[in-house]
Formats: sequence, C-alpha cells, structure tokens
Amino acid sequence: MAAFALATTAHAASFNCSQAGSRVEATICADTRLSRLDEVLTQDYQYTMASDIGDGARKDLRSTQRAWVQSRNRCTDAECIRAAYAARIDQVCGNYPVLSGVSASCTSAEDALAGFGNSPTPAPSPYQALPQPQSAPSQPANRPNGAPIDVVVSRHAQQIASLGFSRAQLQSRIYLKEDLVNPYQKYVTLEQYLALMYELPNVTKVATINAGGRDGFSVKVLGQPSAGFLFRFEGGEAFLSDMVKGDEATHLETADDEFQAALIFMQIANAAIERARQP
Repeated sequence: MAAFALATTAHAASFNCSQAGSRVEATICADTRLSRLDEVLTQDYQYTMASDIGDGARKDLRSTQRAWVQSRNRCTDAECIRAAYAARIDQVCGNYPVLSGVSASCTSAEDALAGFGNSPTPAPSPYQALPQPQSAPSQPANRPNGAPIDVVVSRHAQQIASLGFSRAQLQSRIYLKEDLVNPYQKYVTLEQYLALMYELPNVTKVATINAGGRDGFSVKVLGQPSAGFLFRFEGGEAFLSDMVKGDEATHLETADDEFQAALIFMQIANAAIERARQP
C-alpha cells in the first residue's frame, strides 16, 4: 500500500501520515498549513506540560487536550480544522501560566502560518471542494478554482466518454471506508473523480482497466509507473475493490486495506483539486 503513489504529497505532522487513522488526519496530511498547525500545537503542548504550571493545571491541560481531539475529529472540512487548531493553540499558550522557572516557549497560530500567505487553506479536502450529495440543489457548491465540479467534468467530457465506461458506471456514487469503525461514507461520482484525474500535475494518460471481472481506471503521471483502482459496482454505487500498480492488482481483503486505499484515493483527489484551483 505504501508504495502506491500518484503525484500525492503527504506533509509531516505530529503523527505518521502513512498511518493516518481518519478523514481528518488525511486532510491534515494533505494540507501544508494544517500540518504546520498540528506540529505547532504538539510542540506548544509538550512545552507547556514540561513547564511548572502546577499539577492541577497539568491535569486540566491533559484532559482538555483529549476533549479537543474529539471535537476536532468532528470537523468535515479544512476550514473547520484550521479554526480548531488556531483556537486550541491560543488556549494552550494563554491559559496555563508558569508558576516558577522558565515560561513555556509558545508559537502562536498566526506566527506558525506567517510564511504561507493570506489564504488559510489552499488545498482543501475533497469534502470541502466538491458538492455533497445531501446538499439541496439551491445551495451553492464549494468550487475548485472558482468553478463548480460540473465545470471540471464538462471540461473533460470528451476524454471521459472515450474511456468507455457505461453511463450507469459514471453516475455511480463512490463509497469509501474512511475509518475502521463507521460505515462507508458517500464520496463523489466516478465521473467527477475521473474529471479530477485529468487535472493532476504532469498526467499523461488516463485509461480504463479490467481485471478479475472488475472495471476501473489507471493514471500515468510523468516519471511514475501507471497506477489506479478497480471497483465493485452495485446498483448505482461503487466500492474500491483493488489497487493497481503497473500490471499488478492488489485485492483489498480487509477493512484496514479498504481504509488505507480510501486515504490514498482522497489524497490523490486533493492533489488534483489543488491543481484545478490554480489560475
């Protein structure tokens, strides 16, 4: 699984991005600003815990940190995560004065993001950048590069049609195993995801593949072997069944396999969305 790559970028955070355990962690790994905020909060927390703030304050800091992680994990988009980190960094640095000795060396959220420009989250997760199936038609969809995802689909309509998927397959809603506890979650349609693949940096070819009776696609990026996914289609729904690298397909046998594949699947979409948002 770890060797599978399609122009994705996993940025360093306080946890191992190759073992990201939830949709929120995957979003943090795919966004340099969120990753930086995660590193700063971890550092500030450790500095404060090591300072002489008193046993009561230390106990409170530990318990409120656990509660904060649970709250952060309820976020559904990158902006919510960013706001949660900014607020928590201010709390950790401002609510626990040192009783004696050297004060904790804290970095504020503002200072942490000083070199990143004005936009808070230039590479949002697909949940932020793509329309959600439960949204009413009258509600505006979040847009990559100022255009709804339907515009990206229209831009690549002829290329998608040439792949040979049936209309039913293209309209199938992809479901992903986003964590090891909760049920599968709705993502985007196959057509929408394929459109994003054509937005990847240095993509040279998107092709239809079939193995073991499963249909799917592969993507060739300059300087890398082709890689892709196979799906199990069931009544208007599509589930990841295999990951493909070169000529080799690896079946997703366990829930953990499906979860790891879902993280990679989302990180690839993040890379495409970031490219689509560029002028």
